Amino acid sequence: MRLLGAIMGFSRRKIETKIPAIEAFTELGDWFDMPVRMYSSGMLARLGFGVAVSVDAEVLLVDEVLGVGDISF
Repeated sequence: MRLLGAIMGFSRRKIETKIPAIEAFTELGDWFDMPVRMYSSGMLARLGFGVAVSVDAEVLLVDEVLGVGDISF
Protein backbone atom coordinates (compact mmCIF):
# COMPACT_ATOMS: atom_id res chain seq x y z
CA MET A 1 0.00 0.00 0.00
CA ARG A 2 2.89 2.34 0.68
CA LEU A 3 4.16 1.73 -2.85
CA LEU A 4 0.75 2.61 -4.30
CA GLY A 5 0.69 5.81 -2.26
CA ALA A 6 4.17 6.73 -3.50
CA ILE A 7 3.10 6.07 -7.09
CA MET A 8 0.07 8.31 -6.54
CA GLY A 9 2.45 11.08 -5.44
CA PHE A 10 1.80 11.11 -1.69
CA SER A 11 4.60 11.99 0.70
CA ARG A 12 5.70 9.35 3.21
CA ARG A 13 4.14 11.37 6.05
CA LYS A 14 0.80 11.64 4.24
CA ILE A 15 0.79 7.90 3.51
CA GLU A 16 1.44 7.06 7.16
CA THR A 17 -1.39 9.34 8.33
CA LYS A 18 -3.90 7.76 5.92
CA ILE A 19 -3.15 4.09 6.67
CA PRO A 20 -5.15 3.87 9.95
CA ALA A 21 -8.25 5.33 8.24
CA ILE A 22 -7.90 2.93 5.31
CA GLU A 23 -7.45 -0.01 7.68
CA ALA A 24 -10.56 0.94 9.66
CA PHE A 25 -12.63 1.49 6.51
CA THR A 26 -11.71 -1.83 4.87
CA GLU A 27 -12.42 -3.92 8.00
CA LEU A 28 -9.77 -6.49 6.99
CA GLY A 29 -8.59 -7.00 10.57
CA ASP A 30 -5.46 -9.14 10.86
CA TRP A 31 -5.43 -9.64 7.08
CA PHE A 32 -4.52 -5.98 6.55
CA ASP A 33 -0.83 -6.69 7.22
CA MET A 34 -0.72 -9.89 5.15
CA PRO A 35 0.79 -9.94 1.64
CA VAL A 36 -1.73 -8.83 -0.98
CA ARG A 37 -1.12 -12.01 -2.99
CA MET A 38 -3.03 -13.88 -0.24
CA TYR A 39 -6.15 -11.67 -0.55
CA SER A 40 -9.39 -12.84 -2.11
CA SER A 41 -11.03 -10.78 -4.85
CA GLY A 42 -13.41 -9.24 -2.32
CA MET A 43 -10.55 -8.28 -0.03
CA LEU A 44 -8.71 -6.68 -2.94
CA ALA A 45 -11.83 -4.72 -3.83
CA ARG A 46 -12.16 -3.51 -0.23
CA LEU A 47 -8.53 -2.42 -0.16
CA GLY A 48 -8.74 -0.69 -3.52
CA PHE A 49 -11.92 1.12 -2.60
CA GLY A 50 -10.46 2.08 0.79
CA VAL A 51 -7.44 3.64 -0.89
CA ALA A 52 -9.62 5.36 -3.49
CA VAL A 53 -11.89 7.03 -0.95
CA SER A 54 -8.93 8.19 1.13
CA VAL A 55 -7.86 10.49 -1.71
CA ASP A 56 -8.96 14.08 -1.24
CA ALA A 57 -10.78 14.60 -4.53
CA GLU A 58 -13.71 16.76 -5.54
CA VAL A 59 -15.15 13.99 -7.71
CA LEU A 60 -14.70 10.23 -7.26
CA LEU A 61 -15.84 7.90 -10.04
CA VAL A 62 -16.60 4.32 -9.01
CA ASP A 63 -17.44 1.71 -11.62
CA GLU A 64 -18.58 -1.79 -10.58
CA VAL A 65 -16.21 -1.92 -7.62
CA LEU A 66 -18.97 -2.69 -5.15
CA GLY A 67 -20.15 -5.75 -7.10
CA VAL A 68 -17.87 -8.06 -5.09
CA GLY A 69 -18.52 -6.50 -1.68
CA ASP A 70 -20.56 -8.08 1.07
CA ILE A 71 -23.68 -6.68 2.73
CA SER A 72 -21.97 -4.96 5.66
CA PHE A 73 -19.40 -3.32 3.39
